[in-house]
Amino acid sequence: MLDSIPIPIFYKDVRGVYLGGNRAFGDFLGRKMEDIVGKTVHDIAPRDLAERYERADQELFRTGGVQTYESPLMHADGTRHDVIFYKATMATFLNQDGSLGGLIGSLFDITDRKEVEETLGQREEELSIKSRNLEEVNTALKVLLKQREDDRREIEENVLTNVKTSILPYIEKLKEGPLTHHQRACLEILETQLKKIISPFLHRISQACFDLTPQEIRVADFVKNGNTTKDIADILGISAKTVDYHRDNIRKKLGIKNHHTNLRSFLLKLS
Repeated sequence: MLDSIPIPIFYKDVRGVYLGGNRAFGDFLGRKMEDIVGKTVHDIAPRDLAERYERADQELFRTGGVQTYESPLMHADGTRHDVIFYKATMATFLNQDGSLGGLIGSLFDITDRKEVEETLGQREEELSIKSRNLEEVNTALKVLLKQREDDRREIEENVLTNVKTSILPYIEKLKEGPLTHHQRACLEILETQLKKIISPFLHRISQACFDLTPQEIRVADFVKNGNTTKDIADILGISAKTVDYHRDNIRKKLGIKNHHTNLRSFLLKLS
């Protein structure tokens, strides 16, 4: 059932070794998944790209949470395609020593969009050179720029819609079938991390000028969802005193320290 999801999905451990993925991921690379599992990016990508992917993975493991970035990726057709990587650490899949077990990711091919943007950029430059002093041309350029922004928003909305309509429903169907304990755990991790990627709350609070650390963002998310200090401490593997410390910092950065404002209510307003 996972192979029926059209968006390429992969997951690997903290050493960068691929543990699995769906058929769409293998098809994108022009490889069978059994030829990918057990290998690293250095085995399947050119050196310059492999080093870039490895640096991004290590940065994600240091900070935890969600990571999004744009990069070239070798396609099955032998050319480099422009893609956006969406990755997240598997916070609920821990090793025995409490360290992270790996990451899960997906990718979206934006090659066509980049070509359109490049074409639009070239046309805008030509129009600007030829009609620099003409008000009519300036107006036309503004319209084109606005259209580009509208197109960008539409693409972002399409990405969110695709995750919600093309991935999450299949996950629900998978959960209804017979699964081993490990398979169910991996499926729950996949669902949790995908929901984090498309979560408007996490996007807004991470983009806002609050200067919250990745750990504070995670604590804020649990507080918003109604988890107690003890619950958060157990989930994150930290002490209740540390959770209280993060909560206090969050209140300070949100500007509600020493106010009779309920932290959860305030966070709910942000979402």
